[in-house]
Amino acid sequence: MPQSTNLFLIIAIAFTQATVFSVIVFFRPLPNNSNKLLSAFLFLSASGMLPWIFKLSGVINLFPRLLHTPCGFFFLIVPVFYIYVLNVANQLKRKHLLHLLPGLFEFLFLFFIFLLPNDTRNKFYNVKAKTFFGILYTFIWPLYSIIYAILSIRLVNSYSKIIPLFYTNLNGKLLKWVKVTGYMLIVNFLLEFLAVYFAVFQNSRVSAIYVSAITNLILIYWITINGLLQKEIDLPISEYNELLLNDSSDNNNLAEQEVNNQLPLNKTDESIQEENLTNDIDLKNFDLVIDLFEQKQVYLNKDISLFMVAEMTNLNIKEVSRLINQYAKKNFNQFVNSFRVVEAKKHLNNSEMNHLNLTGIAEKVGFNSRSAFFSAFKLQEGITPNEFKKAADNQSDKKGD
Repeated sequence: MPQSTNLFLIIAIAFTQATVFSVIVFFRPLPNNSNKLLSAFLFLSASGMLPWIFKLSGVINLFPRLLHTPCGFFFLIVPVFYIYVLNVANQLKRKHLLHLLPGLFEFLFLFFIFLLPNDTRNKFYNVKAKTFFGILYTFIWPLYSIIYAILSIRLVNSYSKIIPLFYTNLNGKLLKWVKVTGYMLIVNFLLEFLAVYFAVFQNSRVSAIYVSAITNLILIYWITINGLLQKEIDLPISEYNELLLNDSSDNNNLAEQEVNNQLPLNKTDESIQEENLTNDIDLKNFDLVIDLFEQKQVYLNKDISLFMVAEMTNLNIKEVSRLINQYAKKNFNQFVNSFRVVEAKKHLNNSEMNHLNLTGIAEKVGFNSRSAFFSAFKLQEGITPNEFKKAADNQSDKKGD
């Protein structure tokens, strides 16, 4: 009895927290409605606990039909999380809603069975469908959920290659917590697999539900906290593939241009004039971009983005990205950080800045963290800021002598 009481308390706490968090997240104002999807995920996670609450509380004895309430939504839970990730990453399209169909079919089928007379329904569950549901929820459901967890991880991996093309301040934009959640879901459903296996085939229902309730409780807290901290990320989905292609194929394009320059091409005077005119326009536009960085020092703004540069120069986002790729041979993130590193070197060489530590210098030149500063500095200079500072101090000492 105490064991059942403890189990009921754990499940009741998990259910209550998931329900409360679902409401809190739902009413958090976000223009892209990702909060609504996260709220749906939390609600679906909570609903699967209801039959166990009915059973452990004794309510099931008064209303036996509640045992088969179609509120598990098992084949909807992780697909909804995947839809949420797509939405946060600004990649959600109508076609992606097809991922919800298996879960909706599951609900409609179970709802139909729920409406059957008690004797027919009990006979179906206890005789005809026992093996089927055992296989479905022991093997297929965990595997199905793991596949969607993997899809979420892969989505974040591809997305993390895109985001530096738009922003330099990547805090809260790389969706690292989503990737961690994906791995947590995989571990969770492997445990679910073991839990359901022991519950169905080894009759160790209490131990199985303990494992399921505790892991769900941890996941609910983790996802809720990170979901509430997640800010909206404004990215134009139509530009994704083209900008990513421009960045990844930059070296190939340069090589092709060098080869083409060496080949004797039969160009008409008109095509040459057109090409020269295009180059002149490009150079003027790129000068606008350079002016923002060299004269107005917009790189000192930690939140500078491709959108802001495009707005300040009255150029299209794709155009700004193309110009930076073509003439600076860098993506947007690398381009901005190159100016910051140059500015940081001035400070490191300046004895009047000795009162600032490296973190202070990093913030002063626009980096949002010490680690981002060190990474960009070493990538550009081949040494760390510490090593550069020591070399600068040694050079200064020699001049003093």
